[in-house]
Amino acid sequence: MRTPTNQLRAILAAMIMLIATLPSFAHGFEVDGIYYHVLNETVKSVEVTCGENEYSGSITIPSSVTYKGISYSVTQIGYASFCDCFNLTSISIPNSVTKIDSYALYNCI
Repeated sequence: MRTPTNQLRAILAAMIMLIATLPSFAHGFEVDGIYYHVLNETVKSVEVTCGENEYSGSITIPSSVTYKGISYSVTQIGYASFCDCFNLTSISIPNSVTKIDSYALYNCI
């Protein structure tokens, strides 16, 4: 019979094993004021996403971005990336972007 302490240890061990199997490339980074999330480390693709600072003014999304010496193709604009960016005046989107997720420009004037 398992004691509550042993059950807690078993649950904790299972959680640690689960976390260890999560993809290590699921991270974000910022380059030149634009925030990115890695979609696929193998083919080196990223999506534009929201970050800690609100986008404003005129934004030009590049077709590729280099971070820590690795070049990524910008292929998507993520869910609610520019949501509520009231001071955004324009966005230039490159041909490399093949998907714009829901609410990407929600509440933008």
